[in-house]
Amino acid sequence: MPHRWCICAGERSVACGLAVDVLIHQREAWRPTSTGRLIHRVVAGTGLHVFRPEEPTVEAAVRRPERALWVLH
Repeated sequence: MPHRWCICAGERSVACGLAVDVLIHQREAWRPTSTGRLIHRVVAGTGLHVFRPEEPTVEAAVRRPERALWVLH
């Protein structure tokens, strides 16, 4: 990514009253432009899960028993 587009210096950690877990595709896992990785870096306590077609994501790995599960796409 060209340095002129980098936002790293502007990143600030934010607290969120919601438990946030991000599911990203394996092809996005290491891209510097991945929005999922950006959310993981700036929203405190965010879980990050990488989807791999050969290893389906298990609901128990994402669901938090004390919370309702919402999926935003």
